[in-house]
Formats: sequence, structure tokens, C-alpha cells
Amino acid sequence: MVSFNKLISLIPITIIAIPALASCGGNNNPQDGTIYLKVLNSEDYIYKYDEEDAKKGGNPNPDMIVQFEQYMEKKGQKVRVIYDTFDTMENMYNTLKTGKTKYDLICASEYMIQKLAKEVVNDKPLIQKLNKESIPNYFNDNYKFGSEDEGFDYSYGCSPFIRNKLKSMPAVAGTEAIEGNRMDDYVVCYMWGTLGILYNPEYDLLKSRGLTPDQIANDMTDWDSLWDSKYKKAIAIKDSMRDTYCIGLMHKYKDLLNQAKTIEEKNTIFNYGGEADPDYKKHINEVKDELLTLRKNVFGFEVDSGKQDIVTGKIGIDTAWSGDAVYSMDQGDEEKSARLYYSIPTEGTNLWFDCWAMQTGANVEVANEFLNFISDPINANQNMGYIGYTSPIAGIGTFAYFDETYSEDEGELYDVSYFYNADGEEEKHGFIIPESEIHRQISAQFPLAELEKNNKLMIMQDYGTHNDDILTMWEQVKHESLPIWAVILISVEAALVAAGITWVVVIKVKDKNRRKLRKSNSIAK
Repeated sequence: MVSFNKLISLIPITIIAIPALASCGGNNNPQDGTIYLKVLNSEDYIYKYDEEDAKKGGNPNPDMIVQFEQYMEKKGQKVRVIYDTFDTMENMYNTLKTGKTKYDLICASEYMIQKLAKEVVNDKPLIQKLNKESIPNYFNDNYKFGSEDEGFDYSYGCSPFIRNKLKSMPAVAGTEAIEGNRMDDYVVCYMWGTLGILYNPEYDLLKSRGLTPDQIANDMTDWDSLWDSKYKKAIAIKDSMRDTYCIGLMHKYKDLLNQAKTIEEKNTIFNYGGEADPDYKKHINEVKDELLTLRKNVFGFEVDSGKQDIVTGKIGIDTAWSGDAVYSMDQGDEEKSARLYYSIPTEGTNLWFDCWAMQTGANVEVANEFLNFISDPINANQNMGYIGYTSPIAGIGTFAYFDETYSEDEGELYDVSYFYNADGEEEKHGFIIPESEIHRQISAQFPLAELEKNNKLMIMQDYGTHNDDILTMWEQVKHESLPIWAVILISVEAALVAAGITWVVVIKVKDKNRRKLRKSNSIAK
């Protein structure tokens, strides 16, 4: 049995996409035989060597990109990776569809892959299907995890749970997931996770209102709690159109979701407002009303600051992505400032995937080598430890079998069999953790088995042609109607700006070196 502490020792760092999208300028060089692989990803979303961490006994290996280049050199090929990053997925999407910038591999969330899959650039599809046989560390239709002698093996590819989810999702939103039009035909999953509620049951403001830790913990099992006035101004919510929209949707249609029996029925409700919804305008407006009410109850919106604000005590509750939740819990433990917990409410949540896709015209051979390399369990484990989110590779070596020798005296049995078992298999996989650690780091990285069993892990697809409608709704929620005095003030300021336009131009010329670029917040995860 692999210990609880082994998994927690994977120090997570959240996804932060910062730099502007850069254009690749490299080409294959026939003179010295160098092959260039052009890769586009979010920043800090791949393992990088940390000298201080290595001195403390952490990972001593060089950057993952360097490891891949060294691996290819041993195979007799001189490969250099041109590794670029982007700030928001929307900016990345808008740049790629111009056709002026090309990459071999692109890492993006599943909804963005759906947008890329239907794009045609220069009369060619923007992305292409994968040759699964060339990526055996990931694609393995004869999947079987572990053996009685070895406990577990490092060679069995992507979790059947993850692959089945991607097979159920169409490559193009609003169409049918049939052979050739499945997400699984186009992507190699890189990381996956959930959206949940991160909370501090000992938060001072809530204590002052007479709320007990047990009461808070119980309330956080329901998305409705975010609308409860007793939590007013203690909550931060994601400045993310998709994530906050789905929270509003689960609140509005809670009864419908609870009545739905199959995952197909639940996913239909979960995608109200999307491409396949004939009543999308009605549903978008209904969710908008819920979010306008929620807006009055929260402390504010956040994209990345919430994971630190809850550690320092600025807020007591945050809607969080699972990897950010792990980061915050680790920070709170390390600084002894807050003992935090992560809950996926009983209504369910959004199950998301970040995946690699191959652009049409890519150097297929080397791109496949890269995908196969990062899908090796050892390398997947390095990336998982650095990033903080969960790898889909079932051989990551984090868990082993549990059997009849398990004793309740050892702790709580945390069942993750759903992650490892192929269809029809009943092998038991999991680990034993102290009862006090339930709903903490482990629960964030691997949702409780009951959530999957009860069809609570839903997938929100791209909104397709309804994206603009939902974006308009989201802007209205974020910028609720201003009072009359504010409208007058803005009008006066506009008049002053118009009158002083010449003066402003002169000042800008003189002070151009003092200007700073302000990056806009991403509306996507």
C-alpha cells in the first residue's frame, strides 16, 4: 500500500498563464540534422528544475523539455524544442486561426480543442487526428493495470476512466460523438481536474456569526450555500465565464439534475445555453438572474489571487480548481495559517481536461515521440508533482492494490478503483489515509468514487455559436447597471477626456517609457 504522505509530497504549483503568445521562428536544419519541435502551452505547466528544491531532496532532473531532447539524442536524433506560452486561451485561439503562426503541438482545455477542431485555416483543418499506435504510453486498448506479483506496472497507459470520458465527448461541440468525431481521436490528455469549493471552517468572520466548523463543512456540500446570506462577503468566485456560469446553472437547475438518472441526461442539463440547446436564450437569462443575485453575496471575483487570499485570511470561501485547492491547502499547512478543505457539492461539478492536440502539417513523427515521452508514468509523475493537477496516466505509481487485509484501525479507505479499472473489471485500488485528511489534498486530486458512480462528474462543452450570448450575459453580471450618479460622473469624465485629447497625446509621447502593459483577466481556466 502506498502511503498518504507519498502523494502529498508532490508539491503542487498552480496553472498560471502569463506571457504573451510568441511566434515560432525555427525550422528544421538539414545542414546539422537538427529537428525543431514547436510546442505551445500555458506557462508553468510543465516540470522545470528547481535548484533550491533539489538541494532539499526534491527532483534533481533537468527541465522536462531538456529531458526529452536528451532522450531523442540517445535515439540518434538531434531535436530542439521551441517552447512558447500564451496568456489566455482566447488569445491563443484568435492567433492560431489567422494561420500566421504554426505549432506542432498545442495544449488547451477540452472546450478550446472543440473550437480548434472545427476551424479551417488555408483550406485545411486547424488540427488533425492522432495516430494512436504511435503513442503506446498513452493509447492502450488492451489496458490492464498491475499484476499480483508486481502490485502495479509502469506501462499501461491512460486511465480507462479518462479515455471513456473523452470518447463520450464529440470533437466538435453540438455534434454526435461517433467514431472519427470523438475527442479521444484528437487528443492526448495531459491533466484533469474538477471545480469545487475551498473553505476554511475556522474563518474568523464566520465564527463571529456563530457558525460552527461542522455547520460550515455541511453547508459546503451544496452549491446553494454560496447564495446563503450568512456567508455574505466571505466568498470569492472565479472571474471565469465558464466556471461561474456552470455554478449558476447547477444552482438554478438543481432539482432537474437530481432527478436525472443517467450521465447523458445530466450532461444535457449541464450544457443548457450551449450549441445543442433549443431554449438557450431562456436558460442563459435564467442563469444570469441567479448570478446577479450571487454577485451581491460575494466579496469579489478572482482568477488567481483567491488561492493565496484564503491562506492569508482575506476570504474564507473560494470557488477553486482542484489543483489550486491543493496548492492552497499545502500553503496553509506549511505556514500554519489555515487548515483548508475542498468539497465537490452533492449536485456535482464540471470535470475538465487539458489536452495536447496536433496542428495540421506538424512533424508527426517527432510530435508523437514527445506525446509518448510525457505519457511515460515516470515523466507524468514529474509533471504532476510540479503542476499540482492530476495526470491521467494510470501507471503514475501513486497507488497500489488494497485487499481483504485492510483494517479500519489503519485509517479511512479511499477508493479510486474507478480511475484504474477498465470496463467490467472489479479490481480494488486505493490507499488508506487518516480520517482527518478526507476532503483535503487527496479528495481534490482524485474525486470520491461515489461522485463518478452517481454520475456527478459532468462535462461542459464549448458553447459554439452561443458563445457571444453567454459572454454578453457574463459581462452584464460582472458590470451590473450603474447608479445614476455614476452614469453622470462617467459622462462628465468623457467630456473632459474629449476636450483634453490633444494634451493627452502630447503627454503620452513624452512619457511613453513610463507606460505599463496591463494584461486583461482570462475568462477561461
